[in-house]
Amino acid sequence: MSDSVIPIVSGVCLGGTFVLSTAAYSLRNFSRSRLQQVCRERQNPQRFGAILKLDEEALLACELLLAVCYTVAVAGLVIWATPQDGFETTSAAVRALVILLGVLFGLI
Repeated sequence: MSDSVIPIVSGVCLGGTFVLSTAAYSLRNFSRSRLQQVCRERQNPQRFGAILKLDEEALLACELLLAVCYTVAVAGLVIWATPQDGFETTSAAVRALVILLGVLFGLI
């Protein structure tokens, strides 16, 4: 891969992790009692069970995609930050250090 493609792919995957983590959080923490109340008000109580079943599948898919995006983003950033000739330049060492610290502290 070209040097200009790796940061773009990593950035897209990193952006995907933000979206997917928000979606997973929402799917994990939505109000089931409020959903049940809405289903009763609309006289469609069987819809409640169907939504809950789909919710579990959507949450699993979200979490799996989140793991894939996170792995691709971190791997791409590490590959991008590691120069071909070792750490001859200061900027390459700084990039690798920033990515390593970001991964260690959970920022990436």
